[in-house]
Amino acid sequence: MRAHLASVISIDQEEWSGNVLRFRIRGLGQNANGSIAVLDHSVKIDVDLPWLLAKIAERFIPAVQRETSLLLEKK
Repeated sequence: MRAHLASVISIDQEEWSGNVLRFRIRGLGQNANGSIAVLDHSVKIDVDLPWLLAKIAERFIPAVQRETSLLLEKK
């Protein structure tokens, strides 16, 4: 997923605390913060986006859902 978004956003900070990754990203001159919590049977992704990035992110939601589902499938 990171490779797909590298041309649009950069990750400024990543920090794991237990099963939670907190991060700060930058794209189009805007900053955003978020977290990814790895739970027993799911993953919860929270990102606080400024208006401009929120409008663009709407296009990426299906791709993020698809990619995370593929990563979490039992093999």
